[in-house]
Amino acid sequence: MSTNNYPVMERFPSMCSTPKTKATIKVFQFGVYRPESGCGVNQYLYQNTNLLRHELDMHFINFDQVDQDAYYKERKQGVTIHHFAYLKMMGMRFPQRFYRWLDEMSQEDNCIFHLHSVFRISNYKFSKILKEKNIPYIFTPHDSYSSESLQKKKWLKLVFLKTLEGHILKNASMVHAISNQGVEDIRRFTDNKISMVTNFVPDYSRDFVYPRKRHICFVGRFDIYQKGIDQQLKAYQLFQRHSSIRIPMVMIGRHSAQDLRTVRNLIQDMQLDPGGHIQIPGRVSDRDKYRYLRDSYVYMQLSRYEGFGLSIVEALSMHKPVIISDKVPIKDRVLEHEAGFVVSNYQEAAEALFKIYSMGPEEYARMARQARKCYEQCFHPEIIKPQLLDMYREVAPQPSSRA
Repeated sequence: MSTNNYPVMERFPSMCSTPKTKATIKVFQFGVYRPESGCGVNQYLYQNTNLLRHELDMHFINFDQVDQDAYYKERKQGVTIHHFAYLKMMGMRFPQRFYRWLDEMSQEDNCIFHLHSVFRISNYKFSKILKEKNIPYIFTPHDSYSSESLQKKKWLKLVFLKTLEGHILKNASMVHAISNQGVEDIRRFTDNKISMVTNFVPDYSRDFVYPRKRHICFVGRFDIYQKGIDQQLKAYQLFQRHSSIRIPMVMIGRHSAQDLRTVRNLIQDMQLDPGGHIQIPGRVSDRDKYRYLRDSYVYMQLSRYEGFGLSIVEALSMHKPVIISDKVPIKDRVLEHEAGFVVSNYQEAAEALFKIYSMGPEEYARMARQARKCYEQCFHPEIIKPQLLDMYREVAPQPSSRA
């Protein structure tokens, strides 16, 4: 572990800067524009839109109306939201009012559509419509083509990739990866151009404050297999078995009733929580989530596969050393900055917990500052913003280029 003395970090400008004059580029996205979404993709859409809305004309498309000829639009925080009727036939049938609206959009210059998520029939249908109308689109699979991710429903996904998803990848003006690992995974399925622009999280915690509490924190959906929650509990069990102090663990995230029962059964079977040291607040507000992260001593996430790891970046932004599995796409950044530990099994995770909780105050503070440095140099909004703008500007058609 490095023993260098690190300088005070340069302060970045706030995201809430004075609005600039909007460019003519219009970006249309499918999704929900609202804060505190339990869906990682919607969280990404909300944050990116807020970051770019002073430079680009940002739009959302919602299919949420009963009347098949319905259409209205509204403005929220400088963002235009277009509302149409529900999709039919599993996303293969769009309302007629949407087609008429899209005909109008196809006559405008500098319109870009941005598709998100994978294995969605509606994305395939919409990509065909955009190609027919010669409207450019960017496709972001959110790094969901890893070998581990494809193991679930493997043959169905591979067939989808060879057919419907393959069409989306082939005809996109650009495919957007959010990690270097994502570039490698996407390249297995397309020869199309790929742009790598990673995710970011807002900057809510610039100054290092030694944690008031010493708990371990996890934030994520309670998908036991994908998020490696069983491995997390095994690591915690091994650590507590050989530790002279009782360290609490807080597990935050949305879950179904069945998921919660399964986790509680695992805890009971492992005899982990006789003193109530494992807290499961469930899904909480962003304010409470950041409070739990700020008060924690270390963040641990042992995913078997991961699209990105947004909660890990949130922990880094708050000066938290992280313990993550080697399946997390941003593992190289964590290693490069000595911001925590990358492990391949729960035994190594338990060993990493021992190392962190054995550190003296100066050694711990050094790793905490390295965590923050990793965030500032790799995942800060002011680092990512110009990269996103360049990506959209590269794809945006020049005036009358569709004529």
